[in-house]
Amino acid sequence: MSPIRALVLDDATPFLAHAERHGVELVGVLDEFTLRQRAGDAPVFPWVAVPDQSDLQEIITALHREDLAGPYDVVFTDAENALVGASVLAELLSARGPALDTVLKATDKSLQKRAVREAGLAVTEHVLIRPGALPPAGELARVGFPAVLKPVASRAAQQVVRVQDAEHLGQVLRHMPGLSQTWLLERYVDGGEVHIDGVVQDGQLRLLAVSRYLSNVLEIRHGAAVGSVLLAPERHQEYYARCRRLAGTALSALGHRDGVFHLEAFETAEGLVFSECAARGGGGLIVDVLRHHFGVDLNRAVVETACGIPFSPPEHWHPATPAVGWTQLLVPPGRVTRLPAVEDLRRYPGVAAVQLALDIGDVMPDRRTRSTIRAGRALVEGADEAEVEARILRLREEFASGADVIPVGP
Repeated sequence: MSPIRALVLDDATPFLAHAERHGVELVGVLDEFTLRQRAGDAPVFPWVAVPDQSDLQEIITALHREDLAGPYDVVFTDAENALVGASVLAELLSARGPALDTVLKATDKSLQKRAVREAGLAVTEHVLIRPGALPPAGELARVGFPAVLKPVASRAAQQVVRVQDAEHLGQVLRHMPGLSQTWLLERYVDGGEVHIDGVVQDGQLRLLAVSRYLSNVLEIRHGAAVGSVLLAPERHQEYYARCRRLAGTALSALGHRDGVFHLEAFETAEGLVFSECAARGGGGLIVDVLRHHFGVDLNRAVVETACGIPFSPPEHWHPATPAVGWTQLLVPPGRVTRLPAVEDLRRYPGVAAVQLALDIGDVMPDRRTRSTIRAGRALVEGADEAEVEARILRLREEFASGADVIPVGP
């Protein structure tokens, strides 16, 4: 039997071992940002480089130039900006891949919210703002203020702003880049934010994990670090049942039948309110949290669901500790002159893993512009969710106090 040949619009490294286990051959499409992150470490699989993983002309040309144009059995990605390209390429190559209708709903928040609302879920009130004009006053009144402005295809909280009234909205739009951009204005929800991560195959939920953000992601505008604590399913059975119903209905509405997902919702007095859902894995250390607690590598799930290989989590997995979470580690914007050592951070109670994203001499950007900017990240364990949260907060403080940063000019 011939091996499965898969084109990955992404760095294929996280998927390589899982693919080899199933006899799947991978060819990767790497963008400039990924290559810089690899810092000269060349991939061990066939690959091409393009400036942008969402640019189909660049991808197709590069594949032909390097004699890697096909044939392929599968096209997949875990990068949100490449989902539409993966769907179109799969169709062009007569390969298995994500359905175009699904990835459009998964990447365009307007299409997504419409589909999910039609499926009967509670969804935040919202209105589209097209280039060149504000919506009618009646539409703005239906959404209400305060409200949240975001691009219809925003990622990592980029260009997401809370606006206080119509005048503030107009001011924000006048100073935002991208005159041709379409925006979504949605009602601000005063409730805690949760994320639901998991695996769906053949339309059935195979894995579900629910976590509470320590602060809502929008709070990065005020300097908050992103982080969350997993809710152990054995201690939150009723809540998991509610989240399972929410996720199942949303995924069905999006047509997302095979793959991993990252869904966000708000907790309100009336129940869970759907926020958004991505047809890819969650960011930060969410993959590590699920591996730690459930013994499941979402990267394996990506390969298996993409290639039609049956996925199942371990039947008898016992986590090393009852509770786990993760957090970003932050320093102020500027040039870093001192940082705590990884080995010192690992000595704090419950710290299971630490990753630093900066070295001495690097410049920390203004992290309020994007939720993925950080000085480091850490995986933290504890006896229960409250202990994990307390340990995370202490670690954040200790990290910040152990770092020095000097301002840099514009």
